[in-house]
Formats: sequence, C-alpha cells, structure tokens
Amino acid sequence: MKHQSFLVVRFKNRVLIPTQSRMEGGGYLATNPVAGHDISDEQGIARSIAQAIVMGNPVVPHTSRGAWPESVLIAAAGMKSQAALERCSATWAVGCDGTQWHIYPAKPNAKGKWEMDATKVETHPADIPAEQLAERMVELVRNTNIPD
Repeated sequence: MKHQSFLVVRFKNRVLIPTQSRMEGGGYLATNPVAGHDISDEQGIARSIAQAIVMGNPVVPHTSRGAWPESVLIAAAGMKSQAALERCSATWAVGCDGTQWHIYPAKPNAKGKWEMDATKVETHPADIPAEQLAERMVELVRNTNIPD
C-alpha cells in the first residue's frame, strides 16, 4: 500500500468526504468534489469512503500561503467560515504510511479549532480491504456526538 490520505467530516447530521489532493512538493489539500451524505445513509457514506481509498490522492500544484483557497468544506456545509464549521463538527484524518492506516480523530483545542488527538489514534494494517476500513469509519462517525 502506498502513502495515502483522506478526510471525513461529520457536520450536524451530514457527513462530508472531500477529495484529498496531494500537493506537488508535499502536503494535502481538501478539494472538490466533496461527497455529502445524510448520517442515516451509512451505505452511501461507506461507498464514498471506499471510493476515496481506491481513487487515492490526485496531485495538484503546490499552493502558496498567500494564494491558499477557501476550504471546500465551508461551501459544502453551507457555513460562513472555517471557525463556524469547526465549532459544530467532528473530523477524522485518515492516512496510510505504507504499512498501516492511522485514524486520527480531531478534538477542539483551547481556541475551538480542530486539532488531531494523538491519544486516540487507531491503527489498521495497510492491506485491510477498503470496504472494511470504510465500515469502521462509518461506525466512528455514527457514534460521535456533535457539538451544537
């Protein structure tokens, strides 16, 4: 399994799975298209996550700090700002380092911004079937309480 990354965001009763693009020179950027599902559509969520795994990370040009685009998640969630989205959502960054998948849940930091919670990282073998990893992600998303 190669290095790979994807992102899952639960916003109220919706689940957003953006395309996770790899920038030339390193780093990842959430890009369009963004798959969106109602939390009750567990099969659709699992299917979109499995597709993200199979698709991998398309390569996009590196974006300079001054030209950084607005998050595609803001528009997909219908929010006015990243801060507003972060206050009422939960997110998981999922990445494969070539030997294991790592699921990093985020927690709000003191300023209310998303911060990966290294104390709750979950690992799975790199050769886990995409559908099985997707099912685990659906379980995590379903069982997470979202702040109002």
